[in-house]
Amino acid sequence: MVGITSYDTYIPMLRLLLATVAGGKAGGPEKAVANWDEDGLNAGTSEVQRNIIAQRVLGLPRA
Repeated sequence: MVGITSYDTYIPMLRLLLATVAGGKAGGPEKAVANWDEDGLNAGTSEVQRNIIAQRVLGLPRA
């Protein structure tokens, strides 16, 4: 099989209150932000590696 066989998501743990940015009242909506040592490429690479390992453990065919 060729193509996308699995996918995953990653939401950073840190939160930024939008009121902090806009100078408004405390509380309200927030946004997930990456820490100084996190980036999309590294997060994606680690998830791909994790999915490959999971496929091997479960005995699923690899693409």
